[in-house]
Formats: sequence, structure tokens, C-alpha cells
Amino acid sequence: MRNIILITTIFTFFTSCSQTVKETFLIPSGFEGRINVVFNQPNSNPISVENDRRIYEIPTDGILITSSKLETGILDQEYYYVDNKGNKEKIDVTELNKKLGIKPSVAKYGTVGIYGNSDEQNPLEFLESIIASKKTIDSIYEYKNEVSFQNKIMEKTNRKF
Repeated sequence: MRNIILITTIFTFFTSCSQTVKETFLIPSGFEGRINVVFNQPNSNPISVENDRRIYEIPTDGILITSSKLETGILDQEYYYVDNKGNKEKIDVTELNKKLGIKPSVAKYGTVGIYGNSDEQNPLEFLESIIASKKTIDSIYEYKNEVSFQNKIMEKTNRKF
């Protein structure tokens, strides 16, 4: 019996890790800051899917609330700035432990978490990315800016955490 449970656990782990999650982030041109996609929120729009990719249309405040479920697995993420005419410009991803340059890039990606208590009936699961340049990265991580961002999430979700 113990072997069956062990084999089932290992199989479940490897099948969930082998799933590729294809995601495209469409971000307003010039945006630098924290991006959060908050999942499983009633009365919100689902994420659209095009060519097997989840399309996250990020608003100007960086917070997208959706009724869709969080999907985890191997990441295949693309980031684009989108201007008011719909033109896209790819945003580079800065490799881990590399210094940011003058041009904004994806400084953090693929981070998932929960705001508040995970035991709640509908926890606030989120996916986080950060778009930053050498000039803006420190201010994004300042405590007052993190608190301000979390306050915006509480306001948009009508939830306290």
C-alpha cells in the first residue's frame, strides 16, 4: 500500500511539473513596477487564450484581477509593451544575478503566492512579475511602495489581508 501511495505521489509530481504554462503579458508602454495577476476572483473576467497562450492584459496600475485559476508548471512567459495603437515591443528578461540596465526589463518573474491566509475559502492567489530599470528597481522594493501596492490589491478585490 505504501508503495502505491509513493508511486502515485511521484507520478503526480512529475506530471504537474512537466506541464508547460504558456503566458503572454501585455503591459502598457513605459510601465515600470510590480505586476500582479490575482486569480479565482468572482465577478471578474476570465483570462483570454490565443494559440494555447494565456494572455494577461495588464492595466496601468499593474494589477489584473481574474476569475481564471492559477496554473503552475514549466514557465514559457513572454512580455511585451503595448502602445495605444496596439503595437507590441518585446521586453527583455534580465537573467538572475545580472545587473539591470538603463532600458526597462523583466527583473522578476514567475513568482506565485497568496495574500492573506491560505486557509480562507477563496484565498488571494497571485502571480508576480516586476518590470524595472537600474533607475527604478530600488523604489519598487521600498516598503512604502510595497504597502501602497498591497492596499490597491485590497481595494480592487474588496478584501483585507
